[in-house]
Amino acid sequence: MDRETFLSRVDAATQSAQIPGVPSATGLLVPELGGGDLVELFRAAAEGVGVEFIDDSELASVAAAHAATSFLAWDGPEIPAPDVGSRLVAAGLQPVDPRIGGDRRAHLAGYHDVVLGVTGAHAGFAETGSVVVSSGAGRPRMASLIPAVHVVYLKAVDIHRSLAHWAAADPGFMAGATNVVFITGVSRTGDIEMKLNTGVHGPGHLYMVIL
Repeated sequence: MDRETFLSRVDAATQSAQIPGVPSATGLLVPELGGGDLVELFRAAAEGVGVEFIDDSELASVAAAHAATSFLAWDGPEIPAPDVGSRLVAAGLQPVDPRIGGDRRAHLAGYHDVVLGVTGAHAGFAETGSVVVSSGAGRPRMASLIPAVHVVYLKAVDIHRSLAHWAAADPGFMAGATNVVFITGVSRTGDIEMKLNTGVHGPGHLYMVIL
C-alpha cells in the first residue's frame, strides 16, 4: 500500500468513526459481591490488612498505649463522634493546630512529634476494607499522613460494597473534592530486598471506630 492510499484511509476513518457513549453505572461496573452484612464484610477485609477496631470509649486508651502527648485531628463537626478533641485534651494530650502561620519552618517541625491523628471518613468499601478520606476546610490532610497512629471514625451507613458501588451512589463526590486518599490498612512499602516494611511512608497503626 502506498503512502497516499494509507493516509486517505486514515482520513476517512477519522471522519466516520464514533466514540462510544459512557456506559451507565450498572451491570459490570457495579460488581455483585453476594450477600452478607456490609459492616461485617468490611471489618473482615480491614482486619486482613492490619486494621484494629476499637470502641469510641477506647480512644484515650489507644493514645496512652502509644505514649501520645499530642494529636492532630479534624475539626469536631467533621468527625461523627461527640467531643473527640476535648476528650483527648482531658486525657492530657495537646492539640496541634494544622493552620500554618508565622514561622513556617517551626510549625512544620512541630509535626515531627505528633503520634496520634484522628479523622473521619467519607466512605468505606466492604470489598477491600478501604476508607475514603478527603481533606478540606476543617479536615487537615496531615492528620491521616503524618502521625504514626491513625484513628478513623466511619459511619456504618457510609459503608458500600465496593468503590464502584460508592461511585454509583455518590457520582458527584469527586467533582467537588480537591484531595482524596483511599486508605487500605497500614502504610506498607517494599525495599529492594523484597522485604515488606510498615509505617515508613505513613501511619504504622490504623484503628477504626464504626458508629
